[in-house]
Amino acid sequence: MLKLLKILFLCLILITDALALDNQELPDINPGIATIQTIEPTRDVGYTVGDVLTRQVIITLKKPYKLVKESCPIVGYERRYTGQVIGIDLSDIKYSQRDIGETVQHH
Repeated sequence: MLKLLKILFLCLILITDALALDNQELPDINPGIATIQTIEPTRDVGYTVGDVLTRQVIITLKKPYKLVKESCPIVGYERRYTGQVIGIDLSDIKYSQRDIGETVQHH
């Protein structure tokens, strides 16, 4: 019985630690280091199956901060929610980078 209580107590500690790690908030990037701008596609009405949308994302970072290119989405990536494909895939991606003085702009 004492062994069972020890095991249950250990499990309780492990679960509590796991929940505490899930609730950790990561620090925000200091203001002025990074900016994100999106240019959304213009639409008169909603979306239908088969629509091809063009969205632009522009990330501007102050030097010496860098964007890890491997963190960017890749062609063929299928967006998932709870493990199931939700029907959005990336069919074409164009990437460019511009050095503008003290910042680098990723488009």
